Amino acid sequence: MVGFEGGTLTIIGGRPSVGKSQIALFLALQMILLHKLPVIIFSLEMTKKQLEYRLWSLISVTPQYKDFNLIPLLSDRMRKHRAGFELLANWEFDSIAQIVGITSELPLYINDNRGVTVSGIASSCRQVQARVGKLGLVVVDYLQMMADPEFQNLIPPLSSQEKLQLEANLQEFGCIDPLVVWLSTGILLDGHNRYEICTRLQIPYKTVEIEITDRAAAVCWIANHQLGRRNITPETASYLRGKRYIHLRGNREDNLKQNLPNGKNFLSVENDLEQDLSKGKNPIKVDVAKSLAQQYKVSDRTIRNDAQFTEALDTLATAFGEEIKHLLLTRNTRLTKKDILLLAKVVQEEGKQLAQKLLDKKLNKCDIVQQIKSKQPVPNPHFVGELCQIIGKGDPELKKFSGCWCIIIEVNTYSCAVQTYRMDFPAVKLENLEPVYTPNEPTATKNCDRIRRLTDEIYKDFEPTHAAVMEVLGRLADPGSLTSKQERILAFLENEYNL
Repeated sequence: MVGFEGGTLTIIGGRPSVGKSQIALFLALQMILLHKLPVIIFSLEMTKKQLEYRLWSLISVTPQYKDFNLIPLLSDRMRKHRAGFELLANWEFDSIAQIVGITSELPLYINDNRGVTVSGIASSCRQVQARVGKLGLVVVDYLQMMADPEFQNLIPPLSSQEKLQLEANLQEFGCIDPLVVWLSTGILLDGHNRYEICTRLQIPYKTVEIEITDRAAAVCWIANHQLGRRNITPETASYLRGKRYIHLRGNREDNLKQNLPNGKNFLSVENDLEQDLSKGKNPIKVDVAKSLAQQYKVSDRTIRNDAQFTEALDTLATAFGEEIKHLLLTRNTRLTKKDILLLAKVVQEEGKQLAQKLLDKKLNKCDIVQQIKSKQPVPNPHFVGELCQIIGKGDPELKKFSGCWCIIIEVNTYSCAVQTYRMDFPAVKLENLEPVYTPNEPTATKNCDRIRRLTDEIYKDFEPTHAAVMEVLGRLADPGSLTSKQERILAFLENEYNL
């Protein structure tokens, strides 16, 4: 092991079947024997059992074990014996028995998960290091193909039916189209679903390498490639356009800041931007957004909205996992873009716990509406005392109160009785109620009660100015978080009406 230093990356290259894996295994064994340090091996090609046979064969001829009087073993003979083609001799079994005892004491960890990712390798290394201390060597055999989590999450997942059909096609016709790989890195850019099936079923596949400058460029390439497919949803297209915009905008900003005096953003004279520059708009955003808008035949405003949608989805994926993002992109929920932006805002401002409650309610509401339409019995999810917002769509009586907060005062099978700032409604349908989530629920309930009592007093004599103020307070997004001015106005009117 002379010449190896901590943090060194060593790549063993060569033609197939020249012994690259055997050399790596030899180095791993020497690290254990000479330096007394643990080793972890990630095998993306051979199974754990195949590696064990090779390790047994290597140990049988290793000088450090000569006192065991081991007979040299051949890994091929052990493999053929296991397959039933050859029988091992008794002396071979004796050596294997001794070697199994030796290997059980070695600090060697083997991971033969072919779907392992770069982050998965790093995570496994940290786990082993936390368990046994210093890690001597990490072997990855081999670097031909690896899936990057960030890149893989840009690929819309297949439905179970689509995946079964793809698997059947691959078994019948083979992998016709090559998988696309990032040159010199072995990281997969396109063909993740085919790669997973081919490795699992041992179906041969070809690869083609393309040159990419950096990760941002790789993300843009994947997004653009996926946008060329016909079977993506409008939400997926919006997400991918937003990804491209975010990465292209970032690259352009970095490049301009490096090349401009005083760190100011500047573009060389471009006629199509002069009007926007005169209005004080950010030239970088205008340029990138316009370029993508022309490419995808949408407006530049749409591109910027796509970026907001993308950032919101990524926020939800970070908080709740990638599965929720894929559910939203594949339209397996009835949540709108507005809902997604709101959820992301709640995650950032109020925290994951409150956002989870809001998400559960919204998903439950979508299911309820669907079940009611299909005439299926469904429990009412609301409860007495719950704070909601009235949605007036589809109900003329509620239209004037659309956007107002309300308190649930009675729960029925398919409706709720509610109290607003001005009047009560005995039967509001579930689809016309949107739960309001506030970190100050007791305060919100108290303020709603204050506003309702004050409104009742004002409407006895009907003072128009005061009534207009109460209408504004009756439409507060969060009655639990009054501003200082709102609190002073409310207190002033309460004093006016002796409340």
